[in-house]
Amino acid sequence: MTETAAIFDELANINREAPEDPTMLRLSLDAKARVNIVLFDRGGKNRITVETNDHNFNPKTTLTPETLNLVIKLYI
Repeated sequence: MTETAAIFDELANINREAPEDPTMLRLSLDAKARVNIVLFDRGGKNRITVETNDHNFNPKTTLTPETLNLVIKLYI
């Protein structure tokens, strides 16, 4: 797609310029594999009774851990 190619071309230009420009700050975004959110029992001890599952049958939800990737132009 032409629009997508233009975005990646601009990112390549910015990434090429960033190391030499002291006013640019580069951060990174990366999404990881989804993690099931569920009450697992790993044989630990607790002071209160907690209902847990010993298998991963029906997770309550899933979460995708992410990090951030930005190039920020600092105006100093």
